[in-house]
Amino acid sequence: MSIHGQDETTRSQPHRRVEKILDKMSISYESEVEFKPFSVDIYLGEFHAGLEIDGPQHSAAKDATRDARLLEQYFLPIMHIPSEGLSVEDIKKSVITFIELIGPTAETRKWQRNHGGLN
Repeated sequence: MSIHGQDETTRSQPHRRVEKILDKMSISYESEVEFKPFSVDIYLGEFHAGLEIDGPQHSAAKDATRDARLLEQYFLPIMHIPSEGLSVEDIKKSVITFIELIGPTAETRKWQRNHGGLN
């Protein structure tokens, strides 16, 4: 089940493409979720993780800084998907690998976010 935070015309075509792939994989998500002062293109709530669709406007240096802050402040890992050059199968494999990697710690990260860290 998907939940969209913006109407379909305001999200990029690569963003909508990834949403369609997630729909076919039966992975729940929300689009354009705010984690102040940032927003995440696609939030995978079940796994407390985000996906960013990297188009030409993305800067690797700025993204790395933002990702580090999201992980530190919200315990939110981010996976980047290039807006061009990957097949549907490549994206599926990348998402599955990411979920396998971060899935086992999802509940811990959710708890940390809700309780202010490792206390």
